[in-house]
Amino acid sequence: MVWRITDEVLNEEDIDHKVVEECEEQSEIRVYFKDTEENVIEFYTRDMKLDYINRKKGDTTSDHHSR
Repeated sequence: MVWRITDEVLNEEDIDHKVVEECEEQSEIRVYFKDTEENVIEFYTRDMKLDYINRKKGDTTSDHHSR
């Protein structure tokens, strides 16, 4: 839901962006766009319960901070 609102706002403001939907073990949606200084901004959504379970198991493949 949040990514749809973000997508709508970026479209309304004519801001170039990219939406990526990934479906591996868990569904994840990412939205990328640039700020006024050309820095890439990433918003993402994921199943927090499944992410927590994976982190407890030691699966860091879903951890964006470890990349």
